[in-house]
Amino acid sequence: MLRFAAPYLSGRALDSIRRADLELMRDAKLAAGASPRTANYLSQAVTAIMRAAVRWEWTDRAPQLEALRNPPPREVFLSDEQASDLLSGLPGHLSDLAEFCLETGLRQGNAKRLEWRQVDFGRNRVTLSAGEMKNRSPLMVPLTPRAAAMLLRLRGRHPRFVFTYKGRPILQPTNTAWYAALERLGLSGVRFHDLRHTWASWHMEEGTDALVLQKLGGWKTAQMVSRYTHLADRAAQAAVAQFGRRRR
Repeated sequence: MLRFAAPYLSGRALDSIRRADLELMRDAKLAAGASPRTANYLSQAVTAIMRAAVRWEWTDRAPQLEALRNPPPREVFLSDEQASDLLSGLPGHLSDLAEFCLETGLRQGNAKRLEWRQVDFGRNRVTLSAGEMKNRSPLMVPLTPRAAAMLLRLRGRHPRFVFTYKGRPILQPTNTAWYAALERLGLSGVRFHDLRHTWASWHMEEGTDALVLQKLGGWKTAQMVSRYTHLADRAAQAAVAQFGRRRR
């Protein structure tokens, strides 16, 4: 964020920075293709620094900028076939990372930085501390048979990190290979985070209780899970229809 802000603010005296400067910087972020949410993060980072400067008496004011309105959340759920095609179309190191997220629901940041110290083969789970989680609450992730088999296969390739490429941790999964695979498969617009949405949707369709899913996904509130409840309703309707056919 600060690297992007540097051309607009670097070398400026704090008391010379105005609201118009922040608007110009934020507009440039939007023009570069960022979402309103990301543009808000940029301006909020700068205003937070300016407010700290006021507390430290380095300047006597901090310009404020109202947040842009975010569009409704965009949800993309891959079908089993689409997910299988995507995994087959990715290079091996990215395919492993993507499949692990589909199996566990881990966020991209937690998965790509996963270390062997967090893996418990004896209890068949991965444990993340509060400091490693977005919501600052610890998370225990049970491993599916497929996820466990993958970790066993990868064990020993790197002394610290689970998912690596050429001996180094994967820093950016959504690279040229990711977008090329999406283009070939007609899945343009799919984000890596959509793998987590897909994992949650599969759980709901299989009948996982919403409270259980909330715990598995590390969400603090039930509201975060409510976006998937319509899938559970659909599964319930299908079950009732199947029951009705049996009773004829």
